[in-house]
Amino acid sequence: MTHLPEVSHSRPVHHARPWTWPPAASRRPHPACRHPADAPAGPRSPPNGPDPQTCLATRLSGPLARFSPVLPRAESRVGRRPIGRRKPAPTVGFVLEEHTLTRPLGGTAALKEQLACILDVGEQRNVQIQVMPHNREVHAGLNGPMILLETSERKQLAYVDGPSGGYFVTEQPGVGDLFARYGILRAQALSPEESAKLIEQVASEL
Repeated sequence: MTHLPEVSHSRPVHHARPWTWPPAASRRPHPACRHPADAPAGPRSPPNGPDPQTCLATRLSGPLARFSPVLPRAESRVGRRPIGRRKPAPTVGFVLEEHTLTRPLGGTAALKEQLACILDVGEQRNVQIQVMPHNREVHAGLNGPMILLETSERKQLAYVDGPSGGYFVTEQPGVGDLFARYGILRAQALSPEESAKLIEQVASEL
């Protein structure tokens, strides 16, 4: 399981982290996390290293790169980032398995930048990020990743992912069951504050 985002009608949760790594005043957002409005004017210079998602996608694809959907999916995700900053901003939640924060896919440098990016995104008022710890023997998300959505008209739907593709769930009771499972999953995961501490700890040890 990688992530379980939710867009709901609940009000955004405002939270402050008791400590940060590095100090919030000195940590700059990763270029991949920067909003276009915050970018400097004029031509952009290339980043110091490869984009973490591109690096990861390239390593995963290997000799079968031209047959792999990994790189197009990574590029598609990057293209959807502005959605989280539109007005009014959607309320978004993620539950991440802890192993996704520690496995150095793409290299240690790429992982460290990814963790910094997660911390930056998690500071947005409309975003909550939770981590499912290793020591949780069982949890409600063991069947695989899912994406839960609620439209402005309050219509709920879900997307269930798998190794060979995914499918949408739009009818009851299937949608209701997935939303109920996600509620249990959030209760089993670390709180957003505890999750931020864990991510900072992992990043500081790299």
